[in-house]
Amino acid sequence: MQAEKWVVYALLVLKAFIYGLSVLWIGKLLQSIGVMDVLALRFLLSALGILVLVRLGVIKLRFQRKSMKLLLLVSIFEPIGYFLFETLGIQRTSTVTAGIILALMPLSALVTESLILRERTTLLQKLFLCLGIVGAVVIVLLNSTQGGSSEWMGILFLLLAVISGSLFLAFSRKASASFSSMEITAFMSFASAIVFNAINLFKHAIQGDLHRYFVPLGDFGILSGLLFLAWICSLAATAINNYACSKIQISSVSALGGLTMVVTVLAGVMVNQDRFTLAHLIGTVLILAGSVGVNVFGGNFSRKQGSGMQTGMEHHGN
Repeated sequence: MQAEKWVVYALLVLKAFIYGLSVLWIGKLLQSIGVMDVLALRFLLSALGILVLVRLGVIKLRFQRKSMKLLLLVSIFEPIGYFLFETLGIQRTSTVTAGIILALMPLSALVTESLILRERTTLLQKLFLCLGIVGAVVIVLLNSTQGGSSEWMGILFLLLAVISGSLFLAFSRKASASFSSMEITAFMSFASAIVFNAINLFKHAIQGDLHRYFVPLGDFGILSGLLFLAWICSLAATAINNYACSKIQISSVSALGGLTMVVTVLAGVMVNQDRFTLAHLIGTVLILAGSVGVNVFGGNFSRKQGSGMQTGMEHHGN
């Protein structure tokens, strides 16, 4: 069991690495196409990827005789709710405000964990959790170069994004008692593909350019970025996240999520030649200390919570 626990942590580090790099891909894609185009095409390719895996027999999805309520809640809170609220919030607030509010995710997860899952964390875990949050805030506060006023509506959207993200973690953990991580991930991809493409189709119809809907896929640079987000990020990394939620407390999962900011900062330095400042160093150390501390001093490991990272085929004994 101890060995499996460290496998979970190793996978979460890999997930943070993928999510951290996804920020660079999204930034490059937004230079060529709109936000809704990125979301719609990303999850359309993600859903198609799931269908290919099912067709090849790599995974099996069986939703019969199972309650779909939890899967609907998981999908509503993330990616649908989280991405929409985050986008609307970032558009209406300054970089500093957005970064600080989004850094509150681990704290929100701690509250959600207590209220919905009835799981508890130790005092040391709470202290290390706060340490990680401080690290994220340090990076945002001391390195933001973009000013601008923050509208109250934008702040509200960002808070809703944080709440949606923490509720997603909680309901993913609950759903893992009945569904495999790939079943949860597949349902999220299908639901997101339907919702975001419906919104994007409506937008293009109003603009009168429906004939250009799939034009971005003809550009290799755009297509490669979308495939990374769809297959590596939305499928592989999300499956890892759902698996981790079935094994350890969501406060621990969320705390390790702080590594994503560290990866993004380092990737920016190496790829975009961004400056690595003292604030980056201090924030990175605090985030790493907080992430390690939360998981060393607690982080219950539970096999009974979920069905693990088995594929649909393994889950059903085929």
